Amino acid sequence: MSYYSSVIARPNADGFAGRYVHSASQPNYVITRLLQLYRGPFKRDLDAMQRFLIDDHPGGWSRLGDDPTIDTGWSDANRANRTGFTCYCHGDRHETHPPFTQDSDGPDVEWLYVLTNTGIEVSQVDWSNDEADETFTWRHHKHVSWPAA
Repeated sequence: MSYYSSVIARPNADGFAGRYVHSASQPNYVITRLLQLYRGPFKRDLDAMQRFLIDDHPGGWSRLGDDPTIDTGWSDANRANRTGFTCYCHGDRHETHPPFTQDSDGPDVEWLYVLTNTGIEVSQVDWSNDEADETFTWRHHKHVSWPAA
């Protein structure tokens, strides 16, 4: 895979549902970013963090930032200079997609980050590509606890 994309999700009755994140999705970056967001701007409010990352941006993300109060919209004029949150559903782009779930198609995603009450469940996608059925399973599972108060 030439780039590392991921999904940030919440658990649901069937498994998980979340949003695609295109770039900078390796665990060393994303785990640090999610822990900083949880402790900082979201003040340990997991529901607010999930709403922002999953519900409020149905187009998914080009990249994650560090300050959710800064405009998150895509700007064609500033594509090369993106530094903050950049979504595909605000600004110059207006995409919407169904949530990414365990039943979603495609080998586009390499990492899964499920935001739970106790922390982040991190898994790597292991794709099985046979011509009859393209499926995936999760491997290298790790739990990262939210920081203590």
